[in-house]
Amino acid sequence: MKKIFLIAVIVVVGITWNALRNKTPENTEAPNESQSVGAILIALTQPVSYAASEQATLTKVVQQITVTQGAVVETGVGGRARITYPNGTITVVDESTRIVLTTLSADGGTSLIDLISGGMWSKVRTALSGDDAYDVRTETTVASVRGTIFGTEYKNKKAHITGIEGKVKAKALNPKTKEEVNDTETDINPGETVDVDADSLPQPKQKLLKRTLANADFKKPFVQNMMLDIELEDIKNPDNTQLREFMRDAIEKRIDDPAFKQKMQNRPVLQRIIQQIQSPLPSRLPATQSPLASPRPSASSSPLTKPTTLVTPTALSTPLNSPALVASATPTPEALPPVLRSVLPKIVRPGEQFALNGERFTEGRNLSAIAEVMVGTAGVPFSTIDSFTLFVTTPELAPGTYTIFVRAKNGLKAQLPDALTISPLN
Repeated sequence: MKKIFLIAVIVVVGITWNALRNKTPENTEAPNESQSVGAILIALTQPVSYAASEQATLTKVVQQITVTQGAVVETGVGGRARITYPNGTITVVDESTRIVLTTLSADGGTSLIDLISGGMWSKVRTALSGDDAYDVRTETTVASVRGTIFGTEYKNKKAHITGIEGKVKAKALNPKTKEEVNDTETDINPGETVDVDADSLPQPKQKLLKRTLANADFKKPFVQNMMLDIELEDIKNPDNTQLREFMRDAIEKRIDDPAFKQKMQNRPVLQRIIQQIQSPLPSRLPATQSPLASPRPSASSSPLTKPTTLVTPTALSTPLNSPALVASATPTPEALPPVLRSVLPKIVRPGEQFALNGERFTEGRNLSAIAEVMVGTAGVPFSTIDSFTLFVTTPELAPGTYTIFVRAKNGLKAQLPDALTISPLN
């Protein structure tokens, strides 16, 4: 009997010891740093396609889609897309471009994007820390940053890296070995660019040559698109003095271009941007030119919280170089309404989601600045993806075409007339 009892005690002690030895406290396991995480891909303009890997078939991106490590994003002529990472970093993919998300860490802090062809610009919102990095690689270059705004192009075996805010470290790559060419690293400052030709790569210990952006650079659609994508919040950020200088330089050099002038007229935020630049523009412009004037919002009726009025921004009807347009040298800060541009898709059924594209949908640390969204007279659920995009759930309404209304938390409103068509469920 004693032997049986002794054996039982030994078994119990053994089981208890084994359990204690193998016990893992809850929530203390270190995360797998290579674990893939999703970033949000949104089509700004079509066509935009996506594949889970380079071996998978490309499919059209219609609404919000989550992309993970290894994903391929491709845009066609006129197509542009935006990728928002978990840490708030943004990649904007220009038209006729193909990229691969080669690396994407669990928190989005470390990423490597392979730019196969085309152009893209990147906004790393906050300075990365530790081993975090944001790298863009072409066949002949790699650009590394820790909190900056920059653009990368790769076409016809020629790479161009352009600094806008902060500092970009650029290195040459051997296209055959995919290895860095020793001691070619160059720091690119705002307003500077590096050009690397695959047929004339620098030799080891020969730093990449950089140059100041010329007027011809500002004629490129890619550079102009980067300017059009800059947010007012970025300009108002007191830390982004280099960005303000870049925008001033670009606007002054491009102010006479009719096509770009029209784009600026169609985007009221650019006119606000000019007012936010520290040094007054009049002293820097030729006497025959005047800077953009800020448009005054116009009021119209709205179903949102009656009897208040709906404020919508209006485009300038006067040419940008008209002497009648005069900007104040000391602009007074004022609240700005949201800007609504388009919906995608334009035809939906009740219960389906659509993307509402525009500007000023966030404030502060990427917090939503939107208080209410309505389709017709129906309030609808929505989620704020970033400063440019809301995702909205279509309400149970009769088939027809509806105007979309948005009210910001600052009380200002905007509308997009006859923007959405609701089709029958069957």
